[in-house]
Amino acid sequence: MALRIHASITLLVLSWCRHAFTTCPECAVSDQQQATRIKLEAIKQQILSKLHLQDRPNITSPLAREVALEALRRTQGGIPDEEGTEPEEDDTGGRDDYYARTSEIIAFAEPGQSLNGHYLLDFYPHEYLHNKLRVTAATLWIQLRYSPSLPVESRAQLRNKHVTLYAFRVGNSTEQLSHVTSYHQGTAHAGWRRLDVGEVVQQWLSGSDNRDKLTLLVDCTGCNSKLEMVLFNEDDTTTYSNHVTATTTARRIRHGGHDHQLLNLRPFLSIATETTEQRRSRRHSRTCGDTPSHCCRQNLYVNFKDLGWGDWIIAPKGYYANFCMGSCSGRRGFSYHNFHTHIIEEYRNRNPYASIHPCCAPTRLSSMSLIYFDTDLNIIKTDLPKMIVDECGCT
Repeated sequence: MALRIHASITLLVLSWCRHAFTTCPECAVSDQQQATRIKLEAIKQQILSKLHLQDRPNITSPLAREVALEALRRTQGGIPDEEGTEPEEDDTGGRDDYYARTSEIIAFAEPGQSLNGHYLLDFYPHEYLHNKLRVTAATLWIQLRYSPSLPVESRAQLRNKHVTLYAFRVGNSTEQLSHVTSYHQGTAHAGWRRLDVGEVVQQWLSGSDNRDKLTLLVDCTGCNSKLEMVLFNEDDTTTYSNHVTATTTARRIRHGGHDHQLLNLRPFLSIATETTEQRRSRRHSRTCGDTPSHCCRQNLYVNFKDLGWGDWIIAPKGYYANFCMGSCSGRRGFSYHNFHTHIIEEYRNRNPYASIHPCCAPTRLSSMSLIYFDTDLNIIKTDLPKMIVDECGCT
């Protein structure tokens, strides 16, 4: 509730800045740069509010932006364009039209304990995943590579080899192992492999233990000394398989010493969540010229790097928030956004001392897609409703 009140105040600040700067000469803001700074600060607070955040995430050891984008490309989830725009949503669905709607989460594995000489993969839940979203699919991505000891000319012989990846869920006791899924590959070759773990992730997040981490063990049957799973090592002099050989590397990861190249090799979970919004085609209102007089839409580009948010927002680099400006006086009835506004203007014309008058304001807003790191370095893909002004009108 407090977040909604704060966001309402934010929108009032934006409206006041817009009105004072464009439609009220006697109280206009003299410094245009100051007015823009006020707008940008209000937009920052609005984004944090929609994400249920009191402050921006504290990213002490960020992943490389390129690593995060590459992970998203593999999941086929798509990356928003530079403006972060999404088609408009239909507001008839009865859903919440203020807070962000997460559509995909990318969680990188953390080194867990060892079991029978194997690394365990630990995944930690996103803060708002439990009660806010329904998981529709989940994929575990594992990379296979040729063993450094395998001669290049011998790789062709692997075409007749069969490889199977098995994934097991590890319970609170390391003796509790349950088979999750398997992936059979008729021709052995290097590259990324994906295992369907949707059922176990859904059980994990919908069960009573959804506050606990998810621990998985992955084993490769048929890899032998030819193929190896890439888990937490980056040094070619050490073993890339899931056998524990690089405790120093694991310890460095566990204590926050992330290495960008190393993270690019780590297994990760891609969790897709249900999105219920319906889409409709976007329309655009007239854009303001150099000397706007009538109500129009003024472009306003928000650059996240300039806001000091370039370390935790992965994509887009910025977006057009836009705002409305211009006069609503002297307009004909058909040009108003609704009949109620026309009646108010007719009343004001008949009563020149009346204080009410139409205002140039947004009449159509659309969503912005955002991909960002949370404090646990999970990659979150979400849609923020009503962040982009598409149309303006007299209301």
